[in-house]
Amino acid sequence: MDNIEGSRDIATLDWPEEKHTLLVFGQEQVGVPQEFIEVADEIAYIPQYGTVRSLNVGTASGIAMHEYCSKINSGKGD
Repeated sequence: MDNIEGSRDIATLDWPEEKHTLLVFGQEQVGVPQEFIEVADEIAYIPQYGTVRSLNVGTASGIAMHEYCSKINSGKGD
């Protein structure tokens, strides 16, 4: 998760059900290390509005995990 050039809106991702998914979050002002970006299948960002374009990692991870669980469990019942 990083809002770098080329990243995709998290709402547009198709999360793979047949593979394990690892979510990586960068440190504020530093971001995700370049070596992680180079091996990632996807880089996603969480859309934000206003003048501050930053979320703390607890908030960002909660949003990302909710999005992931919502997508992979859609249509599977309870």
